[in-house]
Amino acid sequence: MKKNLLLVIFFAMILFGLTDCNSGHTNGQSTNELDSLLIASKQGDLQAQFWLGEHYMTGNGVEMDYAQAVYWWSKAAKRGNAQAQHGLGFCYYYGNGVECDYSQAVYWYRKAAEQGHLDAQARLGHCYFKGDGVEQDYAQAVYWYQKAAESGDVNAQFNLAQCYYHGEGVVQDRALAVSWWIKAAEQGDVQAQYNLAVCYAFGDGVTRNPRQAVYWYGIAAEGGDVKAQFSLAQCYDCGYGITPNREKAKYWFRKAAEQGDQDAKKELLRLESDQD
Repeated sequence: MKKNLLLVIFFAMILFGLTDCNSGHTNGQSTNELDSLLIASKQGDLQAQFWLGEHYMTGNGVEMDYAQAVYWWSKAAKRGNAQAQHGLGFCYYYGNGVECDYSQAVYWYRKAAEQGHLDAQARLGHCYFKGDGVEQDYAQAVYWYQKAAESGDVNAQFNLAQCYYHGEGVVQDRALAVSWWIKAAEQGDVQAQYNLAVCYAFGDGVTRNPRQAVYWYGIAAEGGDVKAQFSLAQCYDCGYGITPNREKAKYWFRKAAEQGDQDAKKELLRLESDQD
């Protein structure tokens, strides 16, 4: 018991970079630490096997090798390690180090999801939504999105909002959609921020509020969303929810135009022509 506890502490130190650095490190990981990780993995330590697979997956301290990641994650996953099960599902889904196999991805995502792994729950929900490796089932998608969303997974929150907005797998409820987009938006999801702005702009699922629309357009625009940049420029151009400001309208039309938005290019040309 004490030995296992010490191993957990040791690997936590590796993860958070608390061990001493030395001349043998690569990408922040010392050779001695990786050697210890390999020894523990060969002795059957599940957490060591997971982290060794993680190093091979990301190329942290070792040459990136998806096949080796799959090898070590398979060992840990078969013995019940949820993180390794999730990682293995990811590899099967995207064909990293193994032939792409959605059915196997679903199998391992489910194993991890049933142990409470949030991203596995969100990804399993996505598989049900798309019909990848399993019969398409929106209700099951909502079930797994809900589990992950309630525990704070931002992708699940966004996708659950989408389901409520469109009535897929659940009774359509625009107000609930907005509530989940708010949660995702507050965690920095740019698409959720844009969707939320649109809802406030048109009073869709929430009381119409131009100022809130401008606020969320602004947050999403700063995050690089081209639709939000264009919409924010329109708000500044016509004074919707904010004091009109030609220069700021031009600034955001230009930002959207630089990302290839053709309408933004036309609007920018219009404003610049009017100024002349």
